[in-house]
This record gives sequence, structure tokens and C-alpha cells, in this order.
Amino acid sequence: MKGARKILWPVFVLATTGAFVVAFDAGFAEPSLAIVPLVVGVFLFALEFVTPEREGHGTWGDPQAWNDIGHSVIGQGAGNALGQAVFVVGAALLAGQVSARFGGNLWPADWPVWAQVVLCLVVADGLDYVRHRLEHQAPWLWPIHALHHDVDRMNVLKSSRGHALDMLFRNLVVYAPLALAGAPQAVLLAYAAAVTVFGPIAHANVTVPVPSWLYRIVLTPQVHRIHHARPM
Repeated sequence: MKGARKILWPVFVLATTGAFVVAFDAGFAEPSLAIVPLVVGVFLFALEFVTPEREGHGTWGDPQAWNDIGHSVIGQGAGNALGQAVFVVGAALLAGQVSARFGGNLWPADWPVWAQVVLCLVVADGLDYVRHRLEHQAPWLWPIHALHHDVDRMNVLKSSRGHALDMLFRNLVVYAPLALAGAPQAVLLAYAAAVTVFGPIAHANVTVPVPSWLYRIVLTPQVHRIHHARPM
């Protein structure tokens, strides 16, 4: 079991990424953002029984479980949908005017798709870092992000526990600027997929050794548990 644990995180990341690549290539990008997280959630829920990080801290028996599910559906689900409808679509509509004003699309649409995705991941992650840091430091923003940290256990349901206003703010700060620059929808969805690859397993109550040199590069369970232990 110890040897299997060492390969669990890279196998999980590669398998989840592969599932998204296949779905995007087949033209099912948007459905995959609902289906893959569901499958991932069930898988991690099972793993919490097999190789728990902390005994008794899994999803099963968590008194906050139904509350987590409610916030996932209403807060994150509805909040993201509204944010995309208002900010992202609005920014996309303005993109044409920006393009005409500056004599061309600000987004490098002539780049290969993989290069556009890499650029989107770098820019979006930078914007999301700013958004996240602001929510931890600004007293007027912290209350909407505090819900994500108001947990007694770390398990897979905590990944999607979020306030609707938090999701609206994320769409405004992260996705709207990229849409305004002219980034294609599929490229924007690729960032949402990347969040799904690293987010759920970072919150799950599963023992997954990760090389320490990755701590400063990607979201890892070890570092994220510390982040949740120190909310402010």
C-alpha cells in the first residue's frame, strides 16, 4: 500500500487530465466539467476509506456534509453560472469593440491551441492568486471567502464549498479579463478543468505523498492543508 500511495497523486493527475483532453477533443468540454468532477468525487470518497490522511475526518459521517453539498450546488454551481452569464459573456461581447479599437484581437488566436491553453493557465492562475490573496487580506472580502474555510474536517466535499459571491468575484477577476482579451471559450474552459484536476484531491482526506519540490509549483494536498489551518 505504501508503494501505491507514492504513485497515487501523479496517476490521479494524469488520469483526470487525460479524461478532460479526450472530452475536449470530442467536443464535450462543457459536459465534462460536470461529469469528470462527479466521477472524481466518487473515487476520492472511496479512497478516504482506504487510505485516510486522518482517521474519522472523511466525508462519511461529516456533520457538515449536507451543508457542503448545498453550498456546492447553490454557491459554487449557481454562482459560477451567474458569473459566466453576467461577466464572461458581457466581456466577450465587448471583446469585438476592443479588437476594433486596438486594430486586432488582443488574444494570440493564431497560436497553436496548446500554446493558448498554456498562456491561459499562466495568466488565469496569476489573476486567481491576486483574487485569493485579496479575499484573505481585505476585511470586506474575507466574509465571502470565509465560508470555504469554515470547516471542521478536510475532505473531498470541501473543494466545491463556496459562496455564490465568491464565485461571482472569481469570474469578474479571472475569466472576464481573458474573455475581454478575446480568449476562446474552449481555452477558458481549460483553466476550469485544470482547477478540477488539482482542487478535489488537495482537499480530500487521502494520504498522497507528493515530492516537496512541487509545493511551489502546483496545488498540493500538503500545502493546502496548511492553508486551511491558517485562514487569515
